[in-house]
Amino acid sequence: MRWLALGWLLALVALAPRPSTAADDAARWSPTPEGFVNRWLATGPLTDPAGAGPDGPVDALVAAVPSASWRVLAAPGPALDLEPARRARKRDPTRVHLLAADLHVAAPGTYRLRSSVSGRMDLWVDGVRVATSIDPKWLVLDDRHVDVDLAAGRHEVVVRLEQLPPGPLRFALRVRTPDNQPPAGLAWSLPAAAPTVADDACATLTPTLTAAPSPAGFTVHGRLAASGLVPAAWAAPRRVALTLEGPATPSQLLAAHDAPFPWPPLTADLTADTPDPVTVTLRVDGAPCATLQLRPRPDALARFHALTARLDALPDAAPLTAGDRASFALLRRRLAALLTAPDAAPDTADRLRRRLDELDALVTAAEAGRPPWSDRTGVVTRAYVSELDGQLRPYVLWVPPAYARRPDRDFPLVVASHGLGYSPEDTLRITAGVPTRPGDDYDVLTTPIRHARALVVAPSGYGDVGHRPPGELDVLRVVDEVRAAYRVDPRGVSITGFSLGGTVAFTAALHHPDRFAAAAPLCGYPNIQTATAVRGARKHPWEGPLLALKDIANHVESGLHLPLRIVHGRRDGPFRSKGVADRYARLGYDAQLDVPDLGHNVWDYAYADGKLLGWLASRRVPAHPASVRLRTGSYRYDRSHWVRLDVIADPLRHAEVDARRAGARVTVRTTNVAALTLDAPRMAASPLERLALVVDGHALPERAGDAPLHLVRADGAWAFADAPPDARGRKRHGVSGPLDDLWYRPFVVVYGTRDPAQTEANRLTAEALRAYSPWADLRMPVLADTEVRPDDLTGRGVVLVGNPASNAVTASVADRLPVRFEPDALTLGGRRFAGADVGVSLIHSSPFDPDQYVVLHAGVTAEGTLSARYLPEHVPDFLVYDARMRAEFWNRVLDPRVALAGGFFGPGWEAPDLRDAPVPALLER
Repeated sequence: MRWLALGWLLALVALAPRPSTAADDAARWSPTPEGFVNRWLATGPLTDPAGAGPDGPVDALVAAVPSASWRVLAAPGPALDLEPARRARKRDPTRVHLLAADLHVAAPGTYRLRSSVSGRMDLWVDGVRVATSIDPKWLVLDDRHVDVDLAAGRHEVVVRLEQLPPGPLRFALRVRTPDNQPPAGLAWSLPAAAPTVADDACATLTPTLTAAPSPAGFTVHGRLAASGLVPAAWAAPRRVALTLEGPATPSQLLAAHDAPFPWPPLTADLTADTPDPVTVTLRVDGAPCATLQLRPRPDALARFHALTARLDALPDAAPLTAGDRASFALLRRRLAALLTAPDAAPDTADRLRRRLDELDALVTAAEAGRPPWSDRTGVVTRAYVSELDGQLRPYVLWVPPAYARRPDRDFPLVVASHGLGYSPEDTLRITAGVPTRPGDDYDVLTTPIRHARALVVAPSGYGDVGHRPPGELDVLRVVDEVRAAYRVDPRGVSITGFSLGGTVAFTAALHHPDRFAAAAPLCGYPNIQTATAVRGARKHPWEGPLLALKDIANHVESGLHLPLRIVHGRRDGPFRSKGVADRYARLGYDAQLDVPDLGHNVWDYAYADGKLLGWLASRRVPAHPASVRLRTGSYRYDRSHWVRLDVIADPLRHAEVDARRAGARVTVRTTNVAALTLDAPRMAASPLERLALVVDGHALPERAGDAPLHLVRADGAWAFADAPPDARGRKRHGVSGPLDDLWYRPFVVVYGTRDPAQTEANRLTAEALRAYSPWADLRMPVLADTEVRPDDLTGRGVVLVGNPASNAVTASVADRLPVRFEPDALTLGGRRFAGADVGVSLIHSSPFDPDQYVVLHAGVTAEGTLSARYLPEHVPDFLVYDARMRAEFWNRVLDPRVALAGGFFGPGWEAPDLRDAPVPALLER
């Protein structure tokens, strides 16, 4: 159970003030605009459940703690991490922390306490327990709220926090008005019994202190921000300064200003006139808030600047591809980071020298008019600029020595996808047969990759996204980048990977069976429907079809020309991989499953002798296969070899094509297909003058084989057409849903600012939804509706956060969206859903650009919008929900969350009629 709340949402608890004391009047802390309470009197962990339970009087709970065990606890961000390095287990003793603070209210009224916890939270105000929340795994800001009536004056706030398995223990709290605004005149202090401590104001600040190489040495930037509490005294000017100290450097002031909080940033230039390490400190009234250690290394800095100047001077006509320029930008960025990193590693100087030598050689080649990477072998780091977020995306490549010796031949390419927590560099070491833990120091690959007549590339995969849309995009883009930069046999691209990367190897290959010659997935998880989080979950009516359509195990028919070599440990649930292998066997396809007596780590075993990579490098995609099979659950994966699906008859069922050519005769069998295209010129090495087609048992007139053949089905009969059916305004390749299909293209997130009561919730939701998942190294751009220009809304998807009353951009297209909002309800599919906590998430063809998506996340009020942050991974075209959506965060399916309605829009994006739709017992409120 995620949460229990006393008076959830609108409990008004009348609480009288406590007398003020001289101590709390003298040391007040003021909330910043964000207003999180990140400074408390704290004690814990307490491990006596009987003495620390939540059910007794709070005064007794606090009194049971020895006064000497209390301490001042502060956090630099919104949330307190009370057990940052510990994960609870079910058998562990209960661990409890207590927090206490005094809330000072300037005027009587209703105040909203917004809390968030990973663990269990019990919240008391003036001895009355007003809220209880439970979430074992995740902290999501502004997760819950309770309204309390407070008289003017001081109020005692006590929080009991209990760590629950399996997660950490984190907590956040802030106070708002009922319309979600910062209350005027609010202040906090520690109880009078707080121990005397030195001024620790820096502990509640978020410092940023960075350095970048400059022509003279370094440019240092310092800033102090706060999302929580700051001393009330900071309303008067304070001295904020950057200072420099070193063993051979007298202390000196670099920059300073006197101003009240919030303070503007500081910038200073350092001259690299000494090789000795120095320390830059960011201070408030002389107290150090952040430090940065630098070792100037004058010679290395001078060489770096000389090289970057030569790089900037390269003419546009230099033989540099877009990938080359991105790779140079990555090398420059990594060198700058190494030059400004603390001198902790003993080999920093050697690594710096090697990377400067590498950049020197590459720039020299470009200046001479040669492709800079053309003769470099061994480990090569390159990058491209992502079409999703515009950021540099690195990948690491092994170029065999034979590549330089044989300029007359193309080489096969093996893609190696990493496991959870591993890097591309780790992955190259592992494929070379070197056992490697995540994050091992890798700088060079000392063991050559066996079967070195193949290039091996390890993508970054946007962090740990894996097989999901951005990760699959990364794999395909990296293949294209390597093919553009190196002599790659276009028919010799294969893929492997371990753990999360094993799932990538299954998924990318079966989604794109004509792009990969073979796949070797190691300990992957190819079957969504057998996943632990899915098998035992309660299912909403739309979830079964959705999961079946997405499950890569249901695409196996597409692997006719895709041989598999699968390895899965006997002690690691090999049934996951076995499901695909068994289906291959039933179809007569080429798959071998190796089940060694191992646990999850089978990669050290599988890559040890190099034979697996050698097998991958030996495979080729058939140039003109006489038979093609395609089975798909999405327009996204609509082609294989010379077959393309144009229209799926029923988008909620798999579509399948089985096409075979014997000479000039082509026989096609279809399932759930209304239109398709056969690329006749690709069927055979020599053009076929005439083709005789038989489709689903019906013979069609002969046609010339020199152009694609378009086929449509009407009234049960197939006929030729001059072109594929007009798909404008209809679901089609690239614009078909469901919700996560958005992540195959760039998009911008736009949050609404029209309604002050909703602006904060819209912004928080936008910040959460700009990331694909908690494990993704990917953040999409976010704009306020006041910042949007017309060009921002075309050529990309648009995610709108907030209803028409709160978001000006939503309001501009409200009549073209399939949902209508009222002050207390929304209507979709003819059905009205009432309640202040009701929200909707949907994907639709964009009214700004018909070739793009619009996505809407909006509530009747701010509470419905905030619930959009809790959606599971697999969501259909639309979902209507209430506060019960917050019963879980992320995960595969809704369970234990409950939705009010959900489903898919029709082929023309029309909303289904929900007025008479039965409401399963699971959905009853």
